[in-house]
Amino acid sequence: MSDVSVAKKARRTGRRLVAFRAEAKPKTLAFQVFGVRTVESEPAKVRGAVSRGVLPSKVAVVQRLYGFSQNEMAKVLGLTPRTMTRKRQTRSRFGAEASDNTARLVRAFDRATSVLGSRDRATEWLRMPNMALGGDVPRTWLDTDAGTAEVLRLLGRVEHGIYS
Repeated sequence: MSDVSVAKKARRTGRRLVAFRAEAKPKTLAFQVFGVRTVESEPAKVRGAVSRGVLPSKVAVVQRLYGFSQNEMAKVLGLTPRTMTRKRQTRSRFGAEASDNTARLVRAFDRATSVLGSRDRATEWLRMPNMALGGDVPRTWLDTDAGTAEVLRLLGRVEHGIYS
């Protein structure tokens, strides 16, 4: 029986038709910023977006989720705070280097969300001191490629239940 005929039948008999829809899985940060499921799943699209430059509104989403101040976000992106402010005011795209650094932040956040099960847990984990990082907060390690690799390695250990 089609949906239309069920609706007509429900209307004719006076019964109420109730539909349940499965809750949609929350979208990844990669989807919000680059329009892809994950940074790793569609590298060509991400590369193109990085080459074109990321919009300030997308960088603001990343900054908000990480809880970075304007100065902290500028440092992670390799910019001065003044450049960050100017880009936001003029709504001009960030350069390739800052956009690539944004992609790195997106990749790390989505990995943390996947491993820990929710954005709230990921945000909390990224903001808490971690003994495996010498007592540093994981988000402070994301300003370099080597630091990001270490945070991702640590998330892999957490995923596999290895004490870290």
